[in-house]
Amino acid sequence: MTDRAAALAQRLREGVPTGSEAVDRLLGLLERLGDSAFDPDVVEPGHVTASGFVVFGGSLLLVRHRTLGRWVQPGGHVEEGDPDTEAAARREVAEETGVVDLEGLGLLDVDVHPIPAASRRPAHLHFDVRWAFRATDDRLETTEETVAVAWVPLDRVSVLDESLARPIRALAGGSLAGGVPEVSP
Repeated sequence: MTDRAAALAQRLREGVPTGSEAVDRLLGLLERLGDSAFDPDVVEPGHVTASGFVVFGGSLLLVRHRTLGRWVQPGGHVEEGDPDTEAAARREVAEETGVVDLEGLGLLDVDVHPIPAASRRPAHLHFDVRWAFRATDDRLETTEETVAVAWVPLDRVSVLDESLARPIRALAGGSLAGGVPEVSP
């Protein structure tokens, strides 16, 4: 295994609060592909991505995804210049929301989810490494990469699937209320 892949594999073996089946799948991908697992052009079976679950007070930072048309955590592809997935998650949070002052809270979750085919890529998997952060203030900006950005109280966040519910429950200390995030784009 190459350096970046080996470092992530070691971190995953140290423990991840949630997403254990996904961790096993990601470890298998890293073992097979090494650093190629971080290449967004690798679509068989997929590639590593990184995202940030950012809290401020009792709220979670969400972005309105352009393609999916729903509220999700900021995140995206790991770029060549990113030394690791935590740095990639920090970069993605900054690019999508303007939030740059983050206190790292640690590795939160790993999720493997399908990405539908798009014009440039066939359907594939994202092996998403999710980091938890605390913002030092609540200032936000909508960037070129987002339709909307909002702080949503954790008890008002709704999710469409378990891949988002699991890390949000961990952040909220086990409580998660139903309903759709009530924020206007």
